[in-house]
Amino acid sequence: MAGYFAQVTLLAASGNGADNQVNGFAFEEVGSPNDTDMDTYTVAVKDFYDDVLTINGCAGLMTNGHIVKFYDILGTSPNYPIYETTFNMASAPPAIDMPLEVALAVSYKNTVANTVPRGRRRGRIYISGWAESMNTAGRPISTAFNGLADAYKTFADTVNTIGTFEAGVWSRANGVVYPIQEIFCDNEWDTVRRRGGEATSRYEVSVA
Repeated sequence: MAGYFAQVTLLAASGNGADNQVNGFAFEEVGSPNDTDMDTYTVAVKDFYDDVLTINGCAGLMTNGHIVKFYDILGTSPNYPIYETTFNMASAPPAIDMPLEVALAVSYKNTVANTVPRGRRRGRIYISGWAESMNTAGRPISTAFNGLADAYKTFADTVNTIGTFEAGVWSRANGVVYPIQEIFCDNEWDTVRRRGGEATSRYEVSVA
């Protein structure tokens, strides 16, 4: 099995490249993926983010033009993409409500490669842009964290039906992609500072 990595860049509605959000998805396959299979994989990525939209995530993004670049994880430097494409969301994401630094992590792991340290077969991605209605008493409501885990499970299950693809966890240390067996998301927000926008106003006072 060979390992591959899909880098997904979500374009910010602000038009500022610094506000774009980037997530990574790994998979393994027998041989080399063809363009048709990578297009099908991109549809699975699109469907994942569309599912997140339905649970009031992904605020502050463009509707169209999100970028997916595929890489061979063992490619030599410079490791150029083996394929590049784009996708559009099914509907326009809402305006920003809570700060974009506030994110939910969806985590996943391999449970069967027991000879490999656990840290090398665990991964996560962060999803920002949540509506205030998804927060209560400082914690995400179950609609948000259950829905995010379910959306990622649907994504992984779909990937596993594409040719000989298998959704996985990329261990950079080992240079190996391990198949995903479990997915989880909890009721605690994460802070991802690089997801936040730049200040647009500043107030300063002098000391007498």
